[in-house]
Amino acid sequence: MDLSPASRLTVATVHHPDDLVLLREHLDSGRPLPAEVLEYRLDSFLHHGSQVHSRAMALLSGLKEHCSILCTARCEEEGGSLPLDVAARRDLLLQSLEAGAGAIDIEVRSLESLHDVVAKAKSQGIPVVASFHDFEGTPPFYRLRDQIEKAVAGGATVAKLAVRVESMISLFGLVSLFQQGWPVQISAMGMGSHGKLSRLVLAKAGSVLNYGYLREPNAPGQWPAGELRRLIAEI
Repeated sequence: MDLSPASRLTVATVHHPDDLVLLREHLDSGRPLPAEVLEYRLDSFLHHGSQVHSRAMALLSGLKEHCSILCTARCEEEGGSLPLDVAARRDLLLQSLEAGAGAIDIEVRSLESLHDVVAKAKSQGIPVVASFHDFEGTPPFYRLRDQIEKAVAGGATVAKLAVRVESMISLFGLVSLFQQGWPVQISAMGMGSHGKLSRLVLAKAGSVLNYGYLREPNAPGQWPAGELRRLIAEI
């Protein structure tokens, strides 16, 4: 996965059995995928049953020839679909690495408890995204800075910040993060009433991973991935 400073990759979140059907149709028809990266929500697949999870992992081998697969097993505190413990999340992430994941996402709060997964990914040259989510508002700058610094200390390649944005002032605060010269790449996005605007503005500011949806949104303020990819190419 190209995560150079000039990259502005579009990510389509895959979290429902119907998403897998749509992706299989793309592969079978030869139609191009709508995004450079697919985010596999392993917790959501498992929420729909072990058979859905198995189908997703079987499909990964075909998909990885056409795009990068970013796998995450989200903790419940930051939007996960199941109350998975650390051991269960470790197993899911390690399975995804063995299946050919091109990157993994681990919450900043979980970097220490899943340090062995981080180490395994880095030993294979696989990028680690350290994510932070706030579904209620935009935290002050010092708290966002702390999350980025913890991501750096935990060995991440990218620090991802997904927060609720309800004002232009909050959006401008996120833009200012890209002027700080961090030793990691930054991915930032807003949810809420200013979510769609934020994803374009922050992509222009330098957000390396920019999230949309494949079939239906799983967060307020998302664009369809194909449309987001087209708009980012124009700005």
